[in-house]
Amino acid sequence: WFHAAAVLFYLPVPRPACAAVPISPLSLPPNRGCAVAQSMARELGPKGVHVTHLVVDGAVDSPAIQARRHATTGGQDVEIAPGSLMNLASIAETYWALSKQSRNARTFELDIRPFVEPF
Repeated sequence: WFHAAAVLFYLPVPRPACAAVPISPLSLPPNRGCAVAQSMARELGPKGVHVTHLVVDGAVDSPAIQARRHATTGGQDVEIAPGSLMNLASIAETYWALSKQSRNARTFELDIRPFVEPF
């Protein structure tokens, strides 16, 4: 048995839920990723490929983010609110869980946000 998965990943922009967005070649840019994922799911789903529209909605704790933070604060070590940066390992666990989902109940759209983000 072969398990295939495809994940469409892009940086977030304000947008409505994917299910509320009709597919159209004239979709606005914020909805483009969702429309592409829906098209991929329709095309590849019957072939056994699990397509997920995954949005990482926040900053990921990484060397690049830390360097940017130091650059914008003039090299000062400014305190960041606990839970405001997402851990890369936690995001990887989510990707792994998606790849292990059963064929009878699959996630299409998933938003990952830091703990402190309000809805």
